[in-house]
Amino acid sequence: MLHQIIHYLNKMQEKTFRKGSKHLEKTQRDILKEQTFKSKEFARKVDYEEFKTLKEIVDYSDLRQEIEKKRESFCHDHIRFQSTSGSTDKVKLIPYNKKILNEFDWASSPWISNLYEKFPGIKSGKHFWSLSWVPESLRKINQSDDSELLPLHKRIIMEQMMLPDPKIAYLESNEDAMFATIFSLVESEDLTLISVWSPTFLLNLVDLIIEKSDLIMSCHDKSSWLPYGKSLSIKFPKKRSDLSFFKYSKNMDQQTLVKKLWPNLCLVSAWDTSTSKVYADKVKNIFSHASFQGKGLWSTEAVVTIPFDNKFPLAYKSHFYEFEIVETSQIIPSWELKIGMLVKPIVSTGNEFFRYKINDILYVNDFFNNVPCFEFMGRENTVDLVGEKIDSKMVNDLFSDVGEFCLLAINKTEQKPYYYFLTSEQNISDDEVENRLSTIYHYNLARELGQLNHCVSRSVDDLTVVNNKMANLEEGIIGNNKVEILQLVKDKNVIKYLESI
Repeated sequence: MLHQIIHYLNKMQEKTFRKGSKHLEKTQRDILKEQTFKSKEFARKVDYEEFKTLKEIVDYSDLRQEIEKKRESFCHDHIRFQSTSGSTDKVKLIPYNKKILNEFDWASSPWISNLYEKFPGIKSGKHFWSLSWVPESLRKINQSDDSELLPLHKRIIMEQMMLPDPKIAYLESNEDAMFATIFSLVESEDLTLISVWSPTFLLNLVDLIIEKSDLIMSCHDKSSWLPYGKSLSIKFPKKRSDLSFFKYSKNMDQQTLVKKLWPNLCLVSAWDTSTSKVYADKVKNIFSHASFQGKGLWSTEAVVTIPFDNKFPLAYKSHFYEFEIVETSQIIPSWELKIGMLVKPIVSTGNEFFRYKINDILYVNDFFNNVPCFEFMGRENTVDLVGEKIDSKMVNDLFSDVGEFCLLAINKTEQKPYYYFLTSEQNISDDEVENRLSTIYHYNLARELGQLNHCVSRSVDDLTVVNNKMANLEEGIIGNNKVEILQLVKDKNVIKYLESI
């Protein structure tokens, strides 16, 4: 019954999304007029032609000072300040108010309704939704229950059918939260949906379930958190009817284990494009008894695309969108996009982030009626293996005192990815590199959640020689020997060479 209610509550917004897709320009112009009318800056309806002459394109560094003022003054307009990171700052705080949460709801509702129709097996049982994890250092000042972002009527229902308990956001450490998460998953034999962001996070959860299987079994047998070593301040999950098979989990392959744990699992949702593809393929193999759906482009600041009818259309009912054409740097509104364009999104949102640039590169590959659809191609000047979002400016700032260096993101299919630091100027230890990288919000979080292995640091006599050797192994052009400070490495021969240094 709860699932039917959720489907019904979201169905109306799906119908509106479909109907409005034939009127993209009018819908977008109306959204901009409403945003400017309700904003403190304009307080009047402004059309697009005037708007683009009044506002410059901005990034977080342009807004940081004003955001800090709002945070320090405890501005009542804002429900919370959500932590993230990006190309301009190691830690960013994004203000959430009721207007932007309503815009997010206009993206999530059509998607969720579409999920229920496309995958009817999720109309029963529990749903696992990954929470907004934060690094240990920010946990006490950034404790937030993600269910608070939902409209009240949806929150009350969703909390009864979702995993994990949203209260894990208030546990003392990520270690505590991770154990509570995997334990609740193991006890949920009626799980039908798993939704995470990075596929590496889900792979790590499976690894942890096997690693902590004895401890999980002890807590299950005693119906208590006590075997864990301390009492966790959340309700102990309802026990499943039979967990006897779990005693032999370490002897099972992962594919067999997850099918025994969640026999009714219908759908897994995670990133599956760009650098996430290789890990998404692993997830598909392990969870072969369930369907898989890739994620849309949804950042802390804004939502750009949603999965819908096997496409990834613009979430045109949420924010106001413009796009920068990569080839020409021309800025155009969404209704002028054409198939074949390579673009970067610029969003205007309800929290008064006007003309805010997002450094993601998208390819226009289709249309849903008049609404453009996209394929995510990657981040501009950024490496993002598991969601850590490291860019060349960050790296240059962190290691500006080192001299000649490069940071290599090692993307290995048979083990967790990691970063490899090379310098020809001075010795710098693995731990020193790790400590500096850990000041980057999402790198630190990825390490704490077990998605990345510890970095490796090596000193060489001549970085150019190493760079040329890498190019040779990749059958590249040796003459193009500029040493890029941030590089993604996937070639097995190159990785083998680097690990031999």
